[in-house]
Amino acid sequence: MVKTVLHLTGGGHICSWGSGQKRLIELARQKGWRILGARDGWAGLNKGIVYDLTNQPIDGIELRGGSFIGSSRTLPDPGKAIKTLEKYGVDAVVAMGGDDTLGAASQLFEEHGINIVGWPKTMDNDLFETYCTLGYPSAASIASSNVRDMHDVAWSHSRVAWVTLFGRNTDWAVAAAGAYGLADMIVPCEQPYEISFILEKLKERVKSNRERYDRSFAVVAVAEGASISGVESHVRAEEVDAFGNPKLDPLNLVLNLERAAKRAGFECAVEALTYRLRNGAPTKVDAMLAEKASEKCIELIERDMFGYMAAVTYDGKNLGVDQVPLKKVIRWTKSQSGKVTTEKRPVKGTGYIDYEELRATPEYVEYAAPFLGKPAKIEEVVYGHPLKPLP
Repeated sequence: MVKTVLHLTGGGHICSWGSGQKRLIELARQKGWRILGARDGWAGLNKGIVYDLTNQPIDGIELRGGSFIGSSRTLPDPGKAIKTLEKYGVDAVVAMGGDDTLGAASQLFEEHGINIVGWPKTMDNDLFETYCTLGYPSAASIASSNVRDMHDVAWSHSRVAWVTLFGRNTDWAVAAAGAYGLADMIVPCEQPYEISFILEKLKERVKSNRERYDRSFAVVAVAEGASISGVESHVRAEEVDAFGNPKLDPLNLVLNLERAAKRAGFECAVEALTYRLRNGAPTKVDAMLAEKASEKCIELIERDMFGYMAAVTYDGKNLGVDQVPLKKVIRWTKSQSGKVTTEKRPVKGTGYIDYEELRATPEYVEYAAPFLGKPAKIEEVVYGHPLKPLP
């Protein structure tokens, strides 16, 4: 029987979407299925804009980040979505997204009986029931590389280099930047801080580097969702997306931190990575897992196992992909204001970050090694030999 499968990409883009999409389309073609794509995620189903990708050229889409059919942060309208699916004779939907996209997918399956399987996309790594999420290995690698490179300016000019990066609600990205970017300090978002506490810790790290290298410098990685009292807020509360998330301004955050540090006597350099973590070709591990997740989604459709998500596994030796019910992945929570949202998998409680010393821990390296490998040594990043002035 010829099946018609529609896939959509929702939320922020990642490096490995193309790898997953290409494999999904290839497998559908091999089975003689018709494969469709909704333009801009759920928005395409709401508006009835669908592409037939069965014979569409897809060479090279795995070599760049993002989604060739587009994405958006849009909630599905069940009535309109069902009408579009019926119009094009869709037998199954593959939802490639994070907690917001998959939360909507879970509701459409549970409440409206739509045949849906999930593909765990988010560079935030905050989905439950998966060892890591697709897009996170690449984002963690990019963040780490950029933070390591900031040692160049920090060392050369005896400055504090502040780097803000994604992490609205959870600290997975900043943990990678700390452990693999060899940051002297990180500022997480899962616990609020006073600017005075951060500056005191900064003084300790600069002093330590001065004593060790005779250079007064430090590199600090900051999660964009960091809550820091004593500096101006970088949250644009008046700008919210369809899921109710306020706009964050990481550039404003890093400039606020620079001003505070300068008042404390530090010269600074700043960098806001933002979308850099989502762009470009994926790492080999990320691409491999994306392809395996697409293979799992096709398998689930063949077996009529809807309401499941492909999930990354690790058995102590190898990474793989299995399946898990969406209802176990998506956990709903209600805020004090009564707003219902999806719960995010936190770093706090894992032991991967020391929230008092503002450092990533060796336990994080142990967790991340299957997809990031071994971190560089600090001697590979800064000049580790003593320089002695002439008398």
